[in-house]
Parts: sequence; C-alpha cells; structure tokens
Amino acid sequence: MSVPRMRTAQQLAAEYKYNDPDTNVNTHFIRGLLLKGVIPYVLAGRKHLINADVLAAYLETGQAPGVWPVEQTGKIRVIHSR
Repeated sequence: MSVPRMRTAQQLAAEYKYNDPDTNVNTHFIRGLLLKGVIPYVLAGRKHLINADVLAAYLETGQAPGVWPVEQTGKIRVIHSR
C-alpha cells in the first residue's frame, strides 16, 4: 500500500509555482475547488489536506478520479418523481 501525498492548498500551490512559474494555479483556486466539493479533502485539525495526485488528475482531465460527490445535508434537495 502506498502512502498518499497529502498537502495543504498553500503547499500544492507553491509546488505548482515551483514547477511552472507561469502557472495560474494558486491557493485561492485550490481552496475554491474544495469549497465547491470538486476535490475531496481530509481535515487534520484546522488544516484541509488534499491528495496531490487527485488534484493533478483533476487538472489534467477536469474530473477527479474515483471520487463520488458527497451528499450535502441541511439543504433542500430535489426529489425526482418516478
């Protein structure tokens, strides 16, 4: 079993900036993906840890691999009739 590369949004943005100084991927962009529920994260205290490989796959394909949307609670949801 391999250990996932978990990073904060700030660390990931710095990594992308280091590899590509002209990148538009920044901390604000990555945090926006978290808030929209596009990229999954794990809470470690107050930090949101993101799997670096999942973010890279999302940026490459526009879809997070193997990630299913989490059902939101406390909000009104559409119930489709049969």
